[in-house]
Amino acid sequence: GDVWVGRSTDQGTTLTAPYIVASPPGPNSYFQQPHIAHGFGDFVHLTWTIRSSDGSHDAATRYTRAPGGAGGGLASWEPVQELTPTNDGFHDGPVGIAPSGIDNTVAIYYKRGNLSGLGLEPGVFASSDQGATFTKQVVNSEGIGDGIRRNPGNNQWYIGTYFQGPNFYNSAAGDLSVWTEKGTLNQEPRNGANTARAMDFAFDPSHGNRLAAVWIVADSLGLPVRLDFDAEWLADPGYPTTKPGFPVALTAAPKSAPAVVDLDGDGDLEIIFADTANRIQVYDHDGTRSEEHTSELQSH
Repeated sequence: GDVWVGRSTDQGTTLTAPYIVASPPGPNSYFQQPHIAHGFGDFVHLTWTIRSSDGSHDAATRYTRAPGGAGGGLASWEPVQELTPTNDGFHDGPVGIAPSGIDNTVAIYYKRGNLSGLGLEPGVFASSDQGATFTKQVVNSEGIGDGIRRNPGNNQWYIGTYFQGPNFYNSAAGDLSVWTEKGTLNQEPRNGANTARAMDFAFDPSHGNRLAAVWIVADSLGLPVRLDFDAEWLADPGYPTTKPGFPVALTAAPKSAPAVVDLDGDGDLEIIFADTANRIQVYDHDGTRSEEHTSELQSH
């Protein structure tokens, strides 16, 4: 499908009429996995994957940006950049985008593999000029990538991956060319039948911008069985290694990765995901289900 954008200036209370930023070049091409973020200089950054429905071309990464917070609508958006070609014998696409909030740096995390889905090569497209140009940096991470974030406390970028548990890689401060495996948090990587299926992570300003993660654990058949949480500060004196209230037993399988956000503005992060029972599930930071915010998905 196309890439659509809608804009809000009141924290999502209202949204302008959405419009199409980019359309596939032909009937056998389609777009998916869009990622959008607002960064330094009031630029809005947008990246997505172009794919083929008939195998006529490879999957590839596309990017565009809009100055002025995209306040000029469609006319705000610059020409689309083809960060990778559709004829190099590799499938790739973005996993996330993270512009800096204090300088002109922009990072796009991507995954790349051959046409058989093997030889996975994760990396970062790095820009030092607000997305005008990019260079590619290979990051030798393992597992499935699930996003990139910038930590405002130390100006380092973090990549999250998962397989038998969450694993993290972080850049040098302000330098996207140097990456180090940070490893897991407090809980050890899971071995045996259970594996992590999807994950999200964030930095908590109330704990010195330290790292926290939430992930879905699946059994040997790939079926989600629970929701887990871990954070760097849980190793502090007075904290247990497992957050009270977690793991959470799920009544229906999730069909989206969990997102971590302060939904009600109380300073604590909520966990949000959609499940196969057509519900938007919301759990509070202590693992209790938020009846106030959980809702049914309407079918049309």
